[in-house]
Amino acid sequence: MACRPTASSEPVSHATPQQALCAIAEDLERTKADHPQLREFSAREHCDADKLVIAYEHACDPPQGGAGWSGATPAPRAEGIWLHLDFHDPSSTAQIHTQPIVMPRYYGDLKVMLLLREGEATSSIGAELEAIMARHGVTTTRDGS
Repeated sequence: MACRPTASSEPVSHATPQQALCAIAEDLERTKADHPQLREFSAREHCDADKLVIAYEHACDPPQGGAGWSGATPAPRAEGIWLHLDFHDPSSTAQIHTQPIVMPRYYGDLKVMLLLREGEATSSIGAELEAIMARHGVTTTRDGS
């Protein structure tokens, strides 16, 4: 299920993880004017609410190989970006969910995985994305604090 646009970027009380993920995608889409690497990002196209995944890449080369998750993901050129954000069961053993060095994040009972690679000529979306996620209920502790 694709996300349906909403009229407001104000935080709301989300009844479901799908609604929270869609709200994050919609707010991210609203930052396109400040981040040219997001010019093709669309909440409707790049957020899969059923799978609880936001996946986007722009101006990337094929994976370069090597150790860790970054060796198996597309390599952004100077103006590029590769983004993966998902909500998943904490017991997931999928390879993407077993990365040893990522900041722990949670949405209710679900874990949140954020993997982001940005080209060196981009204005990073990292801090803004962190603020968007926090506004929509993503925390760095299991208890939500």
